[in-house]
Amino acid sequence: MENSQADYTTDATETQLQEETKLQEIVEFIMPGKDKNLLKPEDLDQDAMQELKDLIPNLNSITLSGHSYGLDACKYIGDIIKDAPNLTKINFSNSFIGKMKDEIPVNLAALLQGLQGKQITHVDLSDNAFGPSGVPGFEEFLKKTPSIKVLKMINCGLGPFGTPELAKCLKEGNIQLDELYAGRNRMECVGFQAISEYIKEVGTLKKVELPQNFVKKEGMIALINALKNNKDLEYIHIHDNWLKEEAIKEFSVLLKSLSSLKSINISDCDIGGAGVKKIIRGLGLSESKETLQSFLCNYNEVERSKTVRFIFNVFSMCSVLNFISFYGNEFNEKLKKQYTEEYEKSKKTLVLKDPSIEEDDEDEEDDEEIEDPSDEDEDEPDSEEETEDAQDLLKKFENLKIE
Repeated sequence: MENSQADYTTDATETQLQEETKLQEIVEFIMPGKDKNLLKPEDLDQDAMQELKDLIPNLNSITLSGHSYGLDACKYIGDIIKDAPNLTKINFSNSFIGKMKDEIPVNLAALLQGLQGKQITHVDLSDNAFGPSGVPGFEEFLKKTPSIKVLKMINCGLGPFGTPELAKCLKEGNIQLDELYAGRNRMECVGFQAISEYIKEVGTLKKVELPQNFVKKEGMIALINALKNNKDLEYIHIHDNWLKEEAIKEFSVLLKSLSSLKSINISDCDIGGAGVKKIIRGLGLSESKETLQSFLCNYNEVERSKTVRFIFNVFSMCSVLNFISFYGNEFNEKLKKQYTEEYEKSKKTLVLKDPSIEEDDEDEEDDEEIEDPSDEDEDEPDSEEETEDAQDLLKKFENLKIE
């Protein structure tokens, strides 16, 4: 009798798990094909449209990427998906190939109109070249859909005029983002300052990716100060922008204030060896050295052996750091070989060669031993506060030999 009861309990548990698994399954629709000009409803794959209609009661995610949709086709699809009660993820990236800038906002608005106010959490509008004039295509949707947590608007040409409008929509919609991806938008300082105001106000961000936005001093400092209000930050990817002078000091202060960082990308920021050292010092004094998993710092002119040793000594204290990308920094070849061997033994990834450069070209460069630059600091001396930080770091790493 006891065994029967046990069997019944096991069967009931398995049934419950199966039901929970079914509930967790994502029902997704992806528009088939590629690079089609879909102007009208009759241009759409009719079998695919019937599939979409059948999925509507349980649909969680829809992807329309890779085609060029006309207004009538957008109205038709929009009229179908407005009745999806469980839709949470929409991917309309790269959906208006070849369309004029004045067409895109109208077509996009037709897709989004019926989704306003629904429990949409993920939105991807990347690779649609709508520029500043495209904002009317999504502004009402953003203002009326506060449930959005993840926004991807990469390579949309927002520029210094469209970005402030995006920031305004996010504020008015009371959208509390967890993740913001808006690289390659040529925001410049004006746009960066505007989006930074939203970032500072919201305080909920965990992931921020804003590379390649032609940002200089004022914009970068505004962003860094805004990020200080987002205490749960895990990813900071601001590569291929300007990060020098005062911004370096503020970024170091930011790192010291964060406790759960997982990934940092500051590649191609023209930082210089002394600047990277200051940033790494901030990391060494941060609780995030216990959580950081990846660090990318390519092409930042780190050359001095003394600086490189300091950086890698701090890396060694990051307990879960398993991916470092540090290519384009022309330091001593013996040190490169030493660290490569050490990381291979520890089964961690260290990238010191640019994967885009042919191996033969790399070998020719390796034949010429790089002369180690002078140990004299190439930049200004540390301030009193930075000197105290350096002493604190040395105390924390007293068991290491930091030269």
